[in-house]
Amino acid sequence: MLAAPISSCRALSPAAAAAAKTTRRRRMAVSASAWRTRREEAVGRMPRLAHREVMLAVAGEAEARLGERLLPSEVPADVKWFENAAGDAVGSVDVRRGAPGSSIAFMLDAWFHRDLPGSGAIDITALIINLTGVTDAPHLVMEFIQGTPTSLIVLLDLLPRRDLPLHPAYIDRYYAATSLDARGRQGFADRVPQSRPYVSPSLLIRSLWSPAAVVADIQCGEGGEETLEGIVCGQVASTAMDVLGVWLEHCAGGEEMEMDKTERERIVARDRKVSATELELNLAANLPRMFDADVSDRVVAEIRKAFVAHREVARALASQAEARLGARLLPSAVPPDVAEFRAGAGNAVGSLDVRRGAPGSTIDFTFQSSLHCKVPNGAIDITTLLLFLNASTDAPHFLMELIQGSPTSIVVILDLIPRKDLALHPEYIENAWSPTAILVSIDCGQGGECTLEEIVRGQLATVAKELLQIWLDSCADHASEMEEAERESMIKRDQIVRSKSIEVDLTSNLPRMFDQDVANRVIAEIRKAFGVQDV
Repeated sequence: MLAAPISSCRALSPAAAAAAKTTRRRRMAVSASAWRTRREEAVGRMPRLAHREVMLAVAGEAEARLGERLLPSEVPADVKWFENAAGDAVGSVDVRRGAPGSSIAFMLDAWFHRDLPGSGAIDITALIINLTGVTDAPHLVMEFIQGTPTSLIVLLDLLPRRDLPLHPAYIDRYYAATSLDARGRQGFADRVPQSRPYVSPSLLIRSLWSPAAVVADIQCGEGGEETLEGIVCGQVASTAMDVLGVWLEHCAGGEEMEMDKTERERIVARDRKVSATELELNLAANLPRMFDADVSDRVVAEIRKAFVAHREVARALASQAEARLGARLLPSAVPPDVAEFRAGAGNAVGSLDVRRGAPGSTIDFTFQSSLHCKVPNGAIDITTLLLFLNASTDAPHFLMELIQGSPTSIVVILDLIPRKDLALHPEYIENAWSPTAILVSIDCGQGGECTLEEIVRGQLATVAKELLQIWLDSCADHASEMEEAERESMIKRDQIVRSKSIEVDLTSNLPRMFDQDVANRVIAEIRKAFGVQDV
């Protein structure tokens, strides 16, 4: 327990009560310290609120316990911290994907503050940790909404992933056997007489909660600011930690559950619909009411972009390559408006990174990019990883490109691109793959979201990692003795391949996804990296 019940605090002397409050804050600060270190700038610029301190403490504890099962955040700075032009609203969002092979899908924390006309304000704090399809265990959800200095809406739940009436054993396993109801909903109601049940205006949202959910509206009345803070630092904090403890012990273990294919696909499909509901009803609908349209579009687009499984595979491969190549790669010099870019309408976002090879190494450059664009029937996501060698070797380049146009299909290109022979003929460029190239389209059919995610995280990730390891072992360190004419022919071939890549893949496609000025800026940076002159 982080603090004694509020009824006990009332019996303390003013000095003792102040000391108890200080102790509570110190305990929460210790739990949140690691988390706050990563987000110190954003936290320091937000108004200080007790329920935000609780979220930081819970998030810090979750992060400490999950450890390497969470990948580092890749959310851009203008989404980790954003504000209105008028300065009346500020916010912060961070997303961390689960590491490959773990049961964690993602961890999202967010807080928003908006000044209201007069002297009021609204503050929203949220923490969501979702699991993957390897388990049917519930997700963790925590949300606080404060509209006045003396009131707070609290949502704490292990969000069920099955239809509970059809699966009574699920209720027993995760809610009855864990005593979650006594430690959560019922215990909270008994200890906080100022709370009453909160009824969401959305029937759909209400249907998602578990029977053990803490869904409370705390009203402390006029002059009740200190009482509310005591409740938040005491009963709310202790209940939130109890719920997190149940989730970490009984849900987040990571053991793969035995389920048939249809059952697993149903769970993943349900997860997608629930996530879409949360995104559309909570973020896409509410953020434009709190923030300027360009700000809310940017934040929502970044959150959508974060939940793409194959981008996780590309990140893991890039990290594997960078760890092995080490000092042979120079730091990135890509300007910020190319490292992260988006369409003016907010319907497309992208990121790009280029690292040149150090003098004397065999590396010419590494190239990573990801593009996300909403289209009328869904979205298209393109992830690319290129590792190009220079003219000191004739060893192949490494290429991975993943193109996802629907939740159930993906195009995969994996190859060690050859650098000799027929590439001097332009008609060959459109088919300049090696005989061992993997060029496949995977279509899992209607309802196949889970199957595709398993393939991407499983077989695709494994094959890509093995191919990259072959390249690192056999190509990246390989220097070749060549005649000058042979070397010049190879250099010419490399230039043709790069020019065609820009002309066919980028010059024609980027303007369809992004504003022309954005596309031109990105293409110019890629030309510079590829050593290709504008035409």
